[in-house]
Amino acid sequence: GNILEITEKLEEHCINLNSMIAMKYVTPFKTQVQEKLNQLNDVIETIERWLKVQTLWTNLVQVFTGGDIAKAMPAETKKFKGINLQWLKIMERAKEQKNVVQCCNNDILRTSLNSLQEGLEFCQRKLEDYLGRKRGVFPRFYFCSNSDLLKILSVGSDPSAVQEDFEKLFDAISKVVFDEENPKEIIAITQ
Repeated sequence: GNILEITEKLEEHCINLNSMIAMKYVTPFKTQVQEKLNQLNDVIETIERWLKVQTLWTNLVQVFTGGDIAKAMPAETKKFKGINLQWLKIMERAKEQKNVVQCCNNDILRTSLNSLQEGLEFCQRKLEDYLGRKRGVFPRFYFCSNSDLLKILSVGSDPSAVQEDFEKLFDAISKVVFDEENPKEIIAITQ
């Protein structure tokens, strides 16, 4: 569903509960109101962590689930595959549970999200190190963004797949023509 709508409602409920706590008539219910407020604040924190993990996972899933980079980083790929399985289980359980508060009020979920975030950040750092090493070998890669470089490296065994990226790497080269017999050999350059 729309997470923005959910977070807005949660924040609205927190504001209402804070208003109730300030009233003089809440005394008999103050403990219950405070517990509910704490519960909703925990849910908001869990959702924020969840979104961070989701963003990291989304950025890394294509890199580590196939292609040349996954082969070049076997230890990180293995770690990511374990994280990916955990993530998919969490998302499946979330799909089954329709109530946000009940779904997020789960200590196992909170600890899982913490370990997933740490693991994904580790994979992200290793990937950045890998990209840095590739840029050191071929300095023209410094002209590419991380996403463009990832694309180039992940399809590096198929030079025709990076046809549109030559402009980013070299001035005045917009297209190259590959030899039909040897597809890794460039026979013509167009500007």
